[in-house]
Amino acid sequence: MAKDYLQQILTGLEKSDDFESSVFQPKTEKTHPVQVRESTYNTLKKLSFEQGIKIVDLVDIMLQYALDSHEFDK
Repeated sequence: MAKDYLQQILTGLEKSDDFESSVFQPKTEKTHPVQVRESTYNTLKKLSFEQGIKIVDLVDIMLQYALDSHEFDK
């Protein structure tokens, strides 16, 4: 078991130039830039600091909440 794990780490280190396949980097979903007003950005930055999470995760949570509210359904 431990030998397999060490082999996986070694394989990941051999591919150090390929960050997508690194065993140390968690798999993340692709992101896109979005424009927000400066005042909104400052509020998001403050909230993310207070909550201890990344801004991208905070915005994702907020957007998902808004989408789940069905406010924007036709």
